[in-house]
Amino acid sequence: MRRSLFFLALLLVACGGNGVDSVIAPDTGQPPPQPSAQHAPEIIDVVLTPDTVNYMEGGGSVVVAAEITFRDDGSDVETLWMEKPDGTTVEFDVINRSENQSITVELNMPTDKVGLPYYFFWLADMAGDRSDPWPSSFPITWNGESSSWTKRLSNVPYGFWDVVWDGTVFVAVGDDGAIMTSTDGVDWVRKESGIETTLVAVAAFGPDIVAVGDDIVLLSTDHGDSWSVKYRPVSVGFGAVALNSSQFVVGGFDFESTTETITISEDRGETWEVVDEDPNQDFPINDLAYGNGYFVATTWRSTSPGGRVKVSADGRQWNEILLSDDVEATWFSMVMHDGDQFAVAGYSGVSMSMDGLNWTQKQTPLLNFDFLSAATDGSQLILAGGFGSIIMGVYALQSHWPAGIASTDGGLSWEFFGIDEGYLSLGMAFGNGRFVSVGRTLVAGEDGIYFFPNNTGAIYSTN
Repeated sequence: MRRSLFFLALLLVACGGNGVDSVIAPDTGQPPPQPSAQHAPEIIDVVLTPDTVNYMEGGGSVVVAAEITFRDDGSDVETLWMEKPDGTTVEFDVINRSENQSITVELNMPTDKVGLPYYFFWLADMAGDRSDPWPSSFPITWNGESSSWTKRLSNVPYGFWDVVWDGTVFVAVGDDGAIMTSTDGVDWVRKESGIETTLVAVAAFGPDIVAVGDDIVLLSTDHGDSWSVKYRPVSVGFGAVALNSSQFVVGGFDFESTTETITISEDRGETWEVVDEDPNQDFPINDLAYGNGYFVATTWRSTSPGGRVKVSADGRQWNEILLSDDVEATWFSMVMHDGDQFAVAGYSGVSMSMDGLNWTQKQTPLLNFDFLSAATDGSQLILAGGFGSIIMGVYALQSHWPAGIASTDGGLSWEFFGIDEGYLSLGMAFGNGRFVSVGRTLVAGEDGIYFFPNNTGAIYSTN
């Protein structure tokens, strides 16, 4: 499993981003042409009435009044444009022309997905000059309650990134070398890792548990009680790991050469070999999983939209597959194997495959949702995350937003579930009859927006 969001944050810091400028920034394609004349119109405000609705209100759609207030020194505005979340545009004629005025139009907005759809408005005058686009969100909320999740651990001074069930214990890893274990998902014990490096991913196979992080690979063969350092390269951050009977495979990013990397060991961590370096990938391997004789890694490119995976039958030769070129599915952040098939999920996208090579996109009732963790009990698949983006550094985590979705029919239908307000699930596992989620309690801001990251970890499990 993985938590490469940690490395995305590091990359953004390196590029000078402050991470808190905006809440959500969906890709809406090419913006309209910028104003080219001194009399280009200017939108002052857009007010939607109602400004929020419930999921499936109006049977799946509602009529919303949009009042656009604008200024136009040339008094020659003639057209209002609106771009919908799916990229299509609608044109409205502006009848009255004056320097300062407003126009109200009625819009039929769908309510069949919970989330934060964005609508963009701009004006065009008779000379063809256009205003800057004005974004307006239209929250569609969920009326459900938090389900059968109970907080087992909170307010610890380190956040958690991932968790695995090795058949006997849960092992959770996090900031500052934090490792905790539990046999039942309820009571947790801190274990000494011997390091202070953040650990962002952990995986298990047979007697081996491998945890990876920034410049580190650790191995435990006694259910997480003790750990040894097996690999410590320079300037390489590992954010993903998967195991089989003969190989350890770790994925990450080489900060010195700025390339995505996949490194393997075929002698249980004694020696390591870099088998895949891709300078075209400017972000890390996000996650890794093994199943049905294949390794599958999720990856993405900031310069080319679409969800991608890399697939290998031997851990050495990797082929990249573009699953979707939909700009709304910019990346897949996680991958898991449920014993029968692979599932990948990320920003607004979920796809499944039996062999890692042929994929089927699944429809979900969530919009602009960032899937960050997943687990299965053999009959139910659950995916968790939040409304927002690590790239912007903030998440909408109010109680009226679901923590994720669950399916018992292979992704054909989904039900919402909640965990807790202000909690972001970053790792998930199932064992001993319980789902366990690890992550962190985020810093609360205004209007239910929570800032990421902070150093307060939490663990929840089902009852």
